Amino acid sequence: MIYVLLLLMVTAVWGWTFVLVKDAVTQYPTLPFLQIRF
Repeated sequence: MIYVLLLLMVTAVWGWTFVLVKDAVTQYPTLPFLQIRF
């Protein structure tokens, strides 16, 4: 059961990063953002 909860938590964090990146790209130019990210 603990594995299911951990998997759900990892999935939630992974999904939330898409929201954060979407907001970051609107506030910061794309190429410098990609240089920082990768």
